[in-house]
Amino acid sequence: MSTPAGIARLRQEYRSSLKAIAAEELVDLLMFRPLAFIAARLFQSTPLRPIHVTLLSMVLGVGGGILLGMTPESDLLPAALFIWLSALLDCADGQLARLQKSASPMGRILDGLIDYAVGISIFVGIGVRGNPAVSESAWWCAVGGAGASYALQAMVYDLFRTEYLKIAGTGRSTREVQAIPGAAPMRNGSGVVHWMYARYAACQQVLGTWLGGIEDDERTSRHLRIWGLNGTSTHVMFLIVACLAARVDLYLIYLIVMGNAFMLIMILMWQKNLKKPSGRPESSDEVHGRDSSKTEQTAVIEV
Repeated sequence: MSTPAGIARLRQEYRSSLKAIAAEELVDLLMFRPLAFIAARLFQSTPLRPIHVTLLSMVLGVGGGILLGMTPESDLLPAALFIWLSALLDCADGQLARLQKSASPMGRILDGLIDYAVGISIFVGIGVRGNPAVSESAWWCAVGGAGASYALQAMVYDLFRTEYLKIAGTGRSTREVQAIPGAAPMRNGSGVVHWMYARYAACQQVLGTWLGGIEDDERTSRHLRIWGLNGTSTHVMFLIVACLAARVDLYLIYLIVMGNAFMLIMILMWQKNLKKPSGRPESSDEVHGRDSSKTEQTAVIEV
């Protein structure tokens, strides 16, 4: 594998384990994906499946939340380690699925729901640990506001990324995941999971009224890459740094102030982009459709 041909194959295998590059957060590409790829290749030679890795990620993430609520401010290294390992395996499960070509609707849905379960445990842990500088009620209000901000930012970013991957031909939209035949066992055997995902999808569609048309062009991919600077993995890295600095309160401030401001700026920037021509040449079908529409309008006027 140390030969040039072997290195080229390994590089190609790593690339195939990723989503579209524009849909990858910079933090993932620098911090998580390379190590997660090594883990995924190791898992390939074991009976472990992507769902097992997903569940292990959940156990570590929930454990990190428990440690946040139990350990003193000066000793948050174990909590940071658990959260980092959880994020690493959260990347590895998808990479393993792509390497094994075993990605499934249930896997995608469970992965998203488990991410929120880990997030809830982390915010509960932060709330339980408290902050002596503020009252208990004020602290819980701050934790609740940060948790809601985290969920909103993750939901809107995930919607934009999912729709881009659909247009780029490397993924399915939220509605399509619910509709494809592979989701049928989920409805029959895991009704609660499907119900939760349906509610999540409905919230996404309400929030996505600003989305407009998405195309697979440089303008959209550039916007997505910039948005990835405040994606969920970036949130995790900021939490880890806050734990190591023994200042978890900074994480809450980051989500409520900086995270929400960044999200609003990205939405406004996209709205502004929609008013500009994309610069993508029209296809022959689009030109034919436009000419046919003009012909029909002319015929109506003549009548």
